Amino acid sequence: GGSRFWLSLPAPAQGAAPAPEAPLEVRALKVLYADDHENNRLLIKTMLATQGHGCDLVENGAQAVEAVAAGNYDLILMDIQMPVMDGVEATRRIRALKGPAASTPILALTANTLDAQREAYAEAGMDDCLAKPVALGELIARTAAWGAYDWRAEIPGAEIEAA
Repeated sequence: GGSRFWLSLPAPAQGAAPAPEAPLEVRALKVLYADDHENNRLLIKTMLATQGHGCDLVENGAQAVEAVAAGNYDLILMDIQMPVMDGVEATRRIRALKGPAASTPILALTANTLDAQREAYAEAGMDDCLAKPVALGELIARTAAWGAYDWRAEIPGAEIEAA
């Protein structure tokens, strides 16, 4: 039999804001995850699959840049410390690409989450940061939030190409 998980939530306080009419609608995303540890890659891919998201895996920043240049990803999850090319340098190179791929949201997945480190990730062009070890609920919530954000609509001239 399957495992069952129970979650008890406190009742909302009187006068609490009403729940939204409809849940956040998230389409299946095409995600790229760069991490040099195989167990991390398989864990994240499995976690994303529970939500119907596809996940391509690469082992370092150089492979991530190649994959982003060749693919059409909705979201990039980037480890920071990797051999060959780290996540910060890979992010800089992705942001320097031509076309819409350069605007793909990039989320750092790292144990290095001090304020100064987060600032360095943002300066390199990362959009968000998740602390490792990543909790399933947080990964799902952040993926849903970034997946619901239509970043392609923000690209100048993109609406012309779509017409």
